[in-house]
Amino acid sequence: MKGEWTNHPGWPIVPENWKKILAWIVRRKSTPSAATRASFPREAAKVFRDLYPLLRFTSLPE
Repeated sequence: MKGEWTNHPGWPIVPENWKKILAWIVRRKSTPSAATRASFPREAAKVFRDLYPLLRFTSLPE
């Protein structure tokens, strides 16, 4: 149905599908205690580093 969210299990495979993306929500679940671990800043930085190319492709002007 138009306007409904669709859950996809992974990244788009076909290059044409990348051009159709209107939004991409990425959730990284963690427990409240995860934020107190020494490794948390490193893990959070890795998530942003991994997702920045997607942000750049879909949202940032060239």
